[in-house]
Amino acid sequence: MPTSWLARLITAGAALAQVCIVAAVVLSLFNRGLRQDVAERQQTISQALAVSQLNTRLVTALATVAARDNDEQLRTLLARNGVTISAAGPAAAPKAPGTR
Repeated sequence: MPTSWLARLITAGAALAQVCIVAAVVLSLFNRGLRQDVAERQQTISQALAVSQLNTRLVTALATVAARDNDEQLRTLLARNGVTISAAGPAAAPKAPGTR
């Protein structure tokens, strides 16, 4: 019994639908992996920002103590790390890369 053209068309459509479903599942799994990578990177950026703020506070405190106590060793340490202390104010802390 010969197969009608309509049955062949329906079979081809069903096969195409299955291929689309498999492709959607594969892309969904790939997307999930990318989302996890992005979330991990965002967490790293957030943690780096917190550490940068802590670093700025620490440098400011050290510069204040160095200026107040006229501690030459502390001034030298800060100068080696790019921090300059003016006579008028505490310190000009180095800016973190990527900040304004």
